[in-house]
Amino acid sequence: EKGKEQAAAARSWWLGYPMRLEEKRTALVASGARRATETLQIMTERDTCVPILMCPSLHPAGIAPTMEKMFSTMGYGPLQKFLEPPEGAGAITEYAELVVAELANVVEGLGAGEDTLAVFGHAVFLNAVAAYLVGAVPGQAPLPEAAWISLSSGQVEVLLTADLGEAEGLLLEPSTGFSHMHMEG
Repeated sequence: EKGKEQAAAARSWWLGYPMRLEEKRTALVASGARRATETLQIMTERDTCVPILMCPSLHPAGIAPTMEKMFSTMGYGPLQKFLEPPEGAGAITEYAELVVAELANVVEGLGAGEDTLAVFGHAVFLNAVAAYLVGAVPGQAPLPEAAWISLSSGQVEVLLTADLGEAEGLLLEPSTGFSHMHMEG
């Protein structure tokens, strides 16, 4: 119940933020885990229709054993904490590569008009995917020069130290870079 209340409170805040859910431009993706799909449903309760897609690998169960083991011993926290152990960057890359590949397949069929993707996932693991998408995982292959987004070193630091709470998110935009989205502003 508490999570549903948090998502409902966040919904009003998110819809007023630059990442507005606009029917013709947005697709929504969830992991398939009950918590993620319930949050997605609450965040999108409205009179318009947007594509809702599932990307099961966003929930790490059974696909990223090293990352899962690290999470089970380290718990929630910023991604920076998961980069500290020697196996950290490799575990993050391994997990993120699986998710990014599946995510690419999931969104492949979208029309050309959709340019906003809202992904509902899980703290730490969502951070790992975001860091990988912007080339912020140490040892990761560099992004092409014409990458879709470029973050300043300060934005990378904020991304790696963001500790997602309930109904919070990571906003990646080509025009502005990165923001940690939370109701406190």
